Amino acid sequence: LSTAPPLPSSMSTQQQRLARLAHFGLYGLMAAVPLLGLATLFLRGRGLEFGLFSIASPLPANRTLSRSIKDVHELAAYALLALVAFHIAAALWHQFIKRDGLMGRISLRGSA
Repeated sequence: LSTAPPLPSSMSTQQQRLARLAHFGLYGLMAAVPLLGLATLFLRGRGLEFGLFSIASPLPANRTLSRSIKDVHELAAYALLALVAFHIAAALWHQFIKRDGLMGRISLRGSA
């Protein structure tokens, strides 16, 4: 069911596990950060404004819970940034140190 490109055979089992964990973390945090932000907004009693229409908060206001979720939202956002930086560093390592052709395999051109 995974749509991720196959990992290079030159990677050790440990590196493959780390890569899968990093990708899982990226996808999880990309979903969690905005959802936690929405929860924070709704728990403050605020809705979403889209110009032509708005969505009212479906949750009752709870400032204490809102602050706690905001803290988790911020930590998750920083974790996402750190994971993105790690991902970029790993891609550059594959391209310039290992020279294993990974960047070519994952590019839109698909040239390996």
